[in-house]
Order: sequence, then C-alpha cells, then structure tokens
Amino acid sequence: MAPKFGIADGPVTFRPRPNRLIAFYGCRDVRICDVTLTDAPIWTIHLADCERVDVSGLKIVNNPLIPNNDGIHCTTCRSVHISNCDVVCGDDAICITSVESKPGGVCQNVTVSNCTLSSRSAGVRVGYGPNPIRRCVFQNLVIHNSNRGLALFVRQEGSIEDVLFNNVVIQTRLHTGHWWGKGEPLHLSVLPERKSNTSLGRIRNVVFTNVLAESESGVVMWAQEPGRIEDVTFNQVRLRLHKSPLAESYGGNIDLRPAFDPQWAIFRHDLAGVFGHGVNGLTLNGIDVRWDADMPKYYGYALWCEQTNRVVIDGFCGRQPGSGDAHAAILLDGVRGVTIRNSQAAEGTTTFLRHRGVTEAGLFGNNDLTKATTPIAPLPSPFTASPGAATPPASQN
Repeated sequence: MAPKFGIADGPVTFRPRPNRLIAFYGCRDVRICDVTLTDAPIWTIHLADCERVDVSGLKIVNNPLIPNNDGIHCTTCRSVHISNCDVVCGDDAICITSVESKPGGVCQNVTVSNCTLSSRSAGVRVGYGPNPIRRCVFQNLVIHNSNRGLALFVRQEGSIEDVLFNNVVIQTRLHTGHWWGKGEPLHLSVLPERKSNTSLGRIRNVVFTNVLAESESGVVMWAQEPGRIEDVTFNQVRLRLHKSPLAESYGGNIDLRPAFDPQWAIFRHDLAGVFGHGVNGLTLNGIDVRWDADMPKYYGYALWCEQTNRVVIDGFCGRQPGSGDAHAAILLDGVRGVTIRNSQAAEGTTTFLRHRGVTEAGLFGNNDLTKATTPIAPLPSPFTASPGAATPPASQN
C-alpha cells in the first residue's frame, strides 16, 4: 500500500467531517425520486430498519477519492426497490447490509435494477451484520471503473441466501491506495471479522446469470471454514482478464478484509479466472475465460477449485494463461464429487485438466479437447469417460 506505487486513486486523508447526508431510521413508505446528490462527506443515503422503500431516478456524484461515501446504503430493511440510478462514489455504490440497528431484524425482499454504478469499493455489496439477508434480486446493471463488481460478505451470524444477479456488465481494475479489494469482478467470502465471532452464517443459493466482465483480477470465492459457501451457480459468464499496469505492485493477492487475523486480511496468493476455496455445491454453466497476452506469473488456471465439493462444469471454454506446462485450463485440488461435460479446450491449451486429491469423480464426457496438448494430468484419470466424448481422457487412449 506504499505511496511509492502512486496515489492517483486515493484514498485521501480527510479532516473531521459531517455525518450522513440523508438518513431515514425506522420509517415506512419512503419514496426518493428524481434528485441529484453531490459530494457527500460519508454515506449519501442511509436507510435503516425501513419498510416499503422506493428509490428511483437518482444521480449521485461523489468524489471517488474519499472513503466511506457510499451511494445508497440499506441496513436491515424490507421491501426495498432501487431503480434507474446513476451512482459514482468512493465507497460501495449500493450496499445491502444487516447491521444490528434493530436486534433480531431481517433484511429481505430487495430489488435493484437498471442502474449504472462506479466505485472504489464494490458496485454492489451484500453483507455484513448479525441479521439474515434473503430474497434479493439485482438485474440490468452496468458497473464500471470499479475496484470490485458484485461482492457478498458474511462476517457475523447473519447468513446471505436466495440472491439472484442477472444481466450485469462489469469492468473492474486494480487501484492504488488502501482500498479493500483487488479488482475482483465477483467476490464471495465467509470468515470472522472479530476474534469473538464464535458463530458464522453462510452464503447459499446464489445465482449469477448473463454476466460480461472485463477485469484485472479474477473471481474469488473463499470460505474459511469449508462449506460456509454453498450452492452457487454461474450461468453464461464471460470473463476477459487484462494485464494491469499495477500488477507488480498490487496484484497477486487475495483481499478478504475485514478479518480479525491479519494473515487472512490480505495475503499473497496465485490467482485464476474463477477461484473457489471451500465451496460446497458449485455449478459452472457456460463459463468462457479469455486472457491478454503476457499475463502476470501469479495467474495459473482459468478455473481452480480447492477443498470444494459437488462441482459441475458444463459448457466451459478456455485455456491456461501463457503457455507453461505447469499450469492448466482447469485445476481440481482436494475436490470431492465432480462432473465435467460439454466443454472445450481453447486454442493454445497445454493441459486441459490437472488434478490432485480428487475423490468421487463422476463423468468426463462430450468434451472437445482436440486443441489441448494433454487432456488430463497426471495419469491415471479419476474420471469415467462417456462414450460420446470427442476426445476421452488421456488414460483411456
């Protein structure tokens, strides 16, 4: 985070500043429409413990160098509808949390649609807090020039469940300075924020459909305790990874802040187009991963599943970054129960699938591996080949 790497993206040091620009606490039937709000000192709009809220047609233009100036921040609200807004800010553009402003509450029945968002943090953030968050739909969004695209966090008892993201275009990049995040287009993580957190919630039943993302980092899913993220589905997600001018100074890290243990807050780690650690139930349908030339060495795989159970890869197309034989289009590491079908090795694939510690492997079938130098390594393969495979696993040749 040293200033020697540049300060163009902030965050700036701030003097004492006023509080939230607009706040509604414990209100019902709130309507905010067709206004322009600029230069909020911290959160622009705060909705806490509110019910039946309509927010539409807002233009929020904050200084993106200033931290904590979220656009629309909802804490433990019910029946919230946000639409047709244009938000530029230094912190999360739209934030749905379950902070304990009302003990025993619940955040539920939230829709966000037709918005254009830019943020030094996340375009959309869901979580954290002790109360549950459930039944949320986000659709028809454009997220640009952001640090993170869509981000889900569990750090306390409150779980996040039954969430849909549909029709989203994302452009993220690495930023200078002490911003949380490392350019991930999609981020899901579960780990304790404080040492006293003895009970953690879960992220479950989340679906991403029709996502186009250009990014300087890959998708990250991280459950500190395996299984705390479960039943996540990707449908038709196209990801293009670019080499960042900040790759040497800020890249090659996983950022899980906030975390009570500094070793898990931000740490050096190889990356992938899509990386899942500790996920129980991961379905990847129609994933397409493409790379710029000369990607940083910390990228190794298009898809990487680690300590993950019940994995289905269907209709994947991609290859490893670069041409190194040590890497692969797909790495399965400590995976239990996996099927790979209807997938294609892209031009220039060295090894299509590399595996270690895979158990209960299912079907490997109907995959076109004609452009892969090595279909599977090492041998023997743990999979059963289907009769319709265009190129069966290497162990079957």
